[in-house]
Amino acid sequence: MKRILILVIASVFMLQTHGQYIKDKNAFANAFIKIFNERGNGFDSLSKVQGEEDTLKNPSKILPQANKCYVSMNAVFGGLYTFPDSVKAVSFFKELQDLLGYTAGAYKARAVFEPLNGDPTNLGFYFRDAEGYTENLMTISFSRSYEIENTSAKNQEFEVLLLIHPGGEMCYFTSAGPKITDEPVSAFINKLAFNTDTLLTQYKINKRTDPQKNSIYDSKINLSGFSTTITEVKGKKGTGIHVTTVRDYTALTWKKFEPVIDSFLQKLKAAMPADFVYQIYYDDNFIEFKPAHFAKYDDKVASISLSYSILQNKKNTYRIELKISRVKQTGI
Repeated sequence: MKRILILVIASVFMLQTHGQYIKDKNAFANAFIKIFNERGNGFDSLSKVQGEEDTLKNPSKILPQANKCYVSMNAVFGGLYTFPDSVKAVSFFKELQDLLGYTAGAYKARAVFEPLNGDPTNLGFYFRDAEGYTENLMTISFSRSYEIENTSAKNQEFEVLLLIHPGGEMCYFTSAGPKITDEPVSAFINKLAFNTDTLLTQYKINKRTDPQKNSIYDSKINLSGFSTTITEVKGKKGTGIHVTTVRDYTALTWKKFEPVIDSFLQKLKAAMPADFVYQIYYDDNFIEFKPAHFAKYDDKVASISLSYSILQNKKNTYRIELKISRVKQTGI
């Protein structure tokens, strides 16, 4: 089967819609949240009950009124609804957006929909509240499918497909929650991450070369207790500038090190633009800072991350490492 997008969907949207396809909004919301809460483990419990042809048994019990549910090989959940005509399908496509908005509202959040690649029949969406938003990709799409060799009306079918990709991470607004204003940290971030001098020419001193022929510099500005280096990597399609600042904490237990991480994170939050977010990867002891999904930045915006770890060769020693990359590059 090949999926063919309806190019005249704008005019179809203007047709009179039918009544609600799913009568019980709460039933849908509860079913969706149950599935949604499994995104962090790749929908493991659902994939264990796959039926024939990689589909889940009793799809309408998993997602109300669904004709087919499945978990793909790359752990994407799909819920498929099929209709005999375009008007009913478009009506449900709009209803599904309302249902997802209702589901988000139960958690004091809202569902935000955006056309993917400018296509109104293929919408990406995420849930957003005052603290942040969901990061995993979720989409709903409307399409027509039929055997490409036989396009008669008898073989046509209109589909609405809900996809939930795996991943349990959230993006949190740097402007929300507790912050610690620390002038040295704010100045450090502003000068090295957001200064218009993307090559950091004015901050590089004491040049030397590493075995890979990259240029290594010390930084004219630093954070108390940290050591900072600036690495310049030249390639065919650009120059990458990478700032690494590191500090080791000795004679600490993990319990005592955790508040150190939290304090430094709050200082970084206060130093970031208001339209930045941070995403925590707990399994990797890694925090990424980046523009919010709706923020407007060009492709040269700074890449900023914070990692923390225990040093294996030193007893009771933990490390915090902050990295800033200024110029995105390919081919290096």
